[in-house]
Amino acid sequence: MSKKTKRVYKAILVMAIVLDIGLISVLMNQYVDSQIPDKIKLIAGQEEGFVFDLPATIQFSEESIEVISSKVESFGGGESEKVSNKVISAKDGKKGKYTADIKMFGLFKIKSVDVEVIEEQRLMPLGIPVGIYIETNGLLVLGAGEIKDEYGMTCNPAQNIIKGGDYIVEVEGKTVTTKKAMMDIIKNTDKEDISLKIRRGEGYINVKIPKVRTLDGEYKLGVWVRSDMQGIGTMTYVNDKGGFAALGHGINDIDTNVLMNIDYGSLYTSNISQIVKGLDGAPGQMVGSINYENECKMGRIEENNENGIYGHVEKNAINRLMSGEIIENHGSNAMEYMEIGLKQNIKKGKAVIISAADGTLREYEVEIEHVNINDDGNKGMVLKVTDEDLIGITGGIVKGMFTSYNGSNNRKARKIKGFLMF
Repeated sequence: MSKKTKRVYKAILVMAIVLDIGLISVLMNQYVDSQIPDKIKLIAGQEEGFVFDLPATIQFSEESIEVISSKVESFGGGESEKVSNKVISAKDGKKGKYTADIKMFGLFKIKSVDVEVIEEQRLMPLGIPVGIYIETNGLLVLGAGEIKDEYGMTCNPAQNIIKGGDYIVEVEGKTVTTKKAMMDIIKNTDKEDISLKIRRGEGYINVKIPKVRTLDGEYKLGVWVRSDMQGIGTMTYVNDKGGFAALGHGINDIDTNVLMNIDYGSLYTSNISQIVKGLDGAPGQMVGSINYENECKMGRIEENNENGIYGHVEKNAINRLMSGEIIENHGSNAMEYMEIGLKQNIKKGKAVIISAADGTLREYEVEIEHVNINDDGNKGMVLKVTDEDLIGITGGIVKGMFTSYNGSNNRKARKIKGFLMF
């Protein structure tokens, strides 16, 4: 074999070794991610157990040691079946965010984990349909459009100046919250170019758009805007301090698909008139009407994010709920406060969801088929509906169902699990 051939073989061998090492590294990282969460939450004053299918230990940063401690225990069946269980605990009254390193054999760092210590919380699961009304913080721009001027010529004055998802917060230096206010300012100014202050993403920009006199004698900018939105959703829970969560997903504008920046919002009682059955890949939905009378108001909406809407309930709303005035509870665990469970407590297996699919609150059986320990959003697990009654009513999952795990293999059975599936 010639020297040249040997060099070629060596080069191929080295490349194969490098590729193997790279592939092993990728597979190892994927396995580590599947076994160890990116984020861990702890309740102050309580212990949480974690089972890693790896010879790994947890090491906290110096500032964390004062608050968080860990130890290793063993549990399981016979002597040959015992597995290592990492138990982490946090001191009472020591809320905050900390970091921990996961080390293989206690020596080699394989991952950093964010650890958040939270206070103990008690929530009342609800699963009741509510009417939702929100007003945007500024006028939401749906897009620029063509208009005809007074001579019948088509023009698009706002094209390439403003875009869908922008918010108009000022017109000619004046704050606007309604479409009428914007139209009045445009109508009553003598300026040919209208100054707008726009919120785009996290920042603000100032733009000018020439106003156009239309065939009907009005002045327009060729901008489509929206200032409010309403719909039917589900109030998921109320906590013992009067705060609520609803929907389990953010409210996005139907035209721009942008998460809406809200200025004000309210929850009202609602009447469900129809349930649209779910199909494969498409959850069902509830159809109904909103009761806008003052006495039907249930709470105020203060935040809209990717995981849902949040706010506080009216003082008398909880009493009305627990008395059955708003909706009847048919033997479910709704209407009673429970301790929360955390993401690491969710296990695959049987579970129950609380829903008002038939007009009263009931529990329905489901199966948790998959839990994604690293999903930080609102789709951290996969459910299969197994309850024939619910399938008959809804065809499967209907948007707005509350999930509560009820597995006998979980030390926190029948407690709220912090992950919601809608």
